[in-house]
Amino acid sequence: MAKPIIYLLSGLTTIILLIVAFSIGNAVLLPAIFMAATVVVGALCLHVAHDMIVARDKVMQEWEAKHPE
Repeated sequence: MAKPIIYLLSGLTTIILLIVAFSIGNAVLLPAIFMAATVVVGALCLHVAHDMIVARDKVMQEWEAKHPE
């Protein structure tokens, strides 16, 4: 459930940034593109972190199943 929310919010934020940049003018277009790229990279980092947490939980469950205390 977290992945669709991450993609939706990053896409929405990117679209809003670009719409505002195009409506204001060329002076803020380059910074807006860099901000949009930062949002997309941040979403990618959240995606990778989520997958790492899920993989860690899976490994921990397998470890606990093999080594009961």
